[in-house]
Amino acid sequence: MPSKLFINGASFVPSQQQTLFSNRFHLQFVILQEAAIKSSLCFEKNDEEDNLGVKAALTMLKFYKREISPIMPKSCRYVPTCSEYSMIAYKKYGVVKGTVLTVWRLCRCNPLGGSGFDPPRWFGEESPPLE
Repeated sequence: MPSKLFINGASFVPSQQQTLFSNRFHLQFVILQEAAIKSSLCFEKNDEEDNLGVKAALTMLKFYKREISPIMPKSCRYVPTCSEYSMIAYKKYGVVKGTVLTVWRLCRCNPLGGSGFDPPRWFGEESPPLE
């Protein structure tokens, strides 16, 4: 029997169908997270951009993830999250292309936008295959 959930003080027992949907969604999310991690590792370490602009952008993103992100509600629609996406984009493409990709991703991150697996790739590049 599914366990009780408490939402805004009211108890709620999800049906078996809702529980199965929740478990399936969680499994898909975990699979997408693993794929995102693999795709972020698909470029060689020596392919990483290593300059002052990239280091400054990564420092700001790390500050955001450490200090600001924990107090915000969890509402990520994509895997990887926007901040992880930005970090990968800056490392892979440098400051200019990384900023363009980050802005493009933030414009798509809204209730009317998409969701799911969305690794950083420059316009026209092939999407890395899901294993």
